[in-house]
Amino acid sequence: RAQPRKVAHAAEGHGASQTKSGGTQGRNCARARGRPAAVFIRCVPIFASGAPAGIVGPHMDAVSESGARRRRRWGRFLRALAVLGVCLPPALAELGRADPVRVMENFSILSSQETWMRLREGRRDAWIIPFCNGEPRVNKPPMLVWMNLLAWTDLTPESATVGLLVLRARLLGVVFALLAVAATAWTGRRLYGGGTGWVAALALGTGLLFLRHARIAAYDIHLLGWLALAMAAAAGALTAGGEASPVRRRLAWGGSGLA
Repeated sequence: RAQPRKVAHAAEGHGASQTKSGGTQGRNCARARGRPAAVFIRCVPIFASGAPAGIVGPHMDAVSESGARRRRRWGRFLRALAVLGVCLPPALAELGRADPVRVMENFSILSSQETWMRLREGRRDAWIIPFCNGEPRVNKPPMLVWMNLLAWTDLTPESATVGLLVLRARLLGVVFALLAVAATAWTGRRLYGGGTGWVAALALGTGLLFLRHARIAAYDIHLLGWLALAMAAAAGALTAGGEASPVRRRLAWGGSGLA
């Protein structure tokens, strides 16, 4: 009886030592081979879980959003160039060739020229009230005369000809015509969307009556430019929404009132 017990105890001890050594070897093997697995297991939540993946997500969203904004800017720029390319050549074609034969163009250039001559003679306050035929011209707003005086700042009575004065006054009219087209595009975009704004700008800029008045240095095209600018500023103030600051809205209303 004693001998089989010894044999059994020896067998159990041998099995236990094998189990112990096998467990140690298994743990060592797991340590040796488990590092890549552990690294992989630790890396999986970066792509699988929501929180670490947020490190990559906002960056990619910001990149895609900036790219979309850049494409929208380029699209608006190309549309503006297209509208300018359609509207500008007819307004500039042989602009200074014809003599001023229209009544309002003659009055505006004559009043501007006489006021400009008074300034060149040393009368510093001559710009406040324009003169025409030696009398104050108070039945028309003086803004056109003031803008013509700015366009003639670098000219002198000795070097400037009547044709040059007329050409610069007409170029100023074309500038106000383009201002009206741009303001119309802005107003349409703010109220009805970008497509409507560009269509409205093209409809205005290619109109026969509009192009005819754009080539005349008279009061009408100046009035149209200022009026379109005032309406665009008012539309910007009305459609600003909650994202605009009160200061920005007040500035828009103030600009509309000044225009």
